[in-house]
Amino acid sequence: MKRILLAAAFAIAATPAFAEVPVNFDWSGIHVGILASGDALTNQAPDGEGVYYGDYYGSSTVTKLGGGVGVDVGANAQYGHIVLGADLDASWLGGRATHGGGYYDLYSYSEGKWNDYITLRAKAGLAIDRGLIYVTGGLALVNAEYRVCYEDGCNPSTAGYDYGSKPSQFGFTGGVGFEYALTDSLTINGEYLYVGTASKTATAPYYLNADSYVYKATFNSSANFLRVGLNWYVH
Repeated sequence: MKRILLAAAFAIAATPAFAEVPVNFDWSGIHVGILASGDALTNQAPDGEGVYYGDYYGSSTVTKLGGGVGVDVGANAQYGHIVLGADLDASWLGGRATHGGGYYDLYSYSEGKWNDYITLRAKAGLAIDRGLIYVTGGLALVNAEYRVCYEDGCNPSTAGYDYGSKPSQFGFTGGVGFEYALTDSLTINGEYLYVGTASKTATAPYYLNADSYVYKATFNSSANFLRVGLNWYVH
């Protein structure tokens, strides 16, 4: 899809009619900025799996809304109406999604959380007057926590609360955005990004009457972000 949009952008920019559209801002150079975002974090996980008793039942998908703040740095090169660039950003989050499940009189609950993430993305866009319409995509690195617990809500006072995994996960990201020049150096932008990661399994041991059990949950996590930012350009 991104290749189709990029090819369409170059085709539009090459038309004689579009060549007459003015470009009133220089998008080339280095830029730094701040950003704020709203996110919808989705975790899909089974209700649990007990090795001793066998498979648990069902699975659940939970989406929780949250927000974050971050910083970014990037660089652009402009060729007429075509703008090519790269962006690196880091954001701190507070979104969480929780799942519950159980089997007979033994219960386990799974919990997933994204703490922060980094993206490194390429960008291609069309400059129109003082605006820039662009597509973007690249790599993401997510600092996440996935846990299997023994009480709903993963109460820190419960034995076994800390069992699980705190991985740094690589993933992919892609999206679209619009940026507008307020002055010759200051811009404002709005952006949609999707971030997806590979699946991750968290496990927790449990002991009852000298018998041992293992609970585990495999998470599939993704997030949709709406972001706004202010950027300062050095031409």
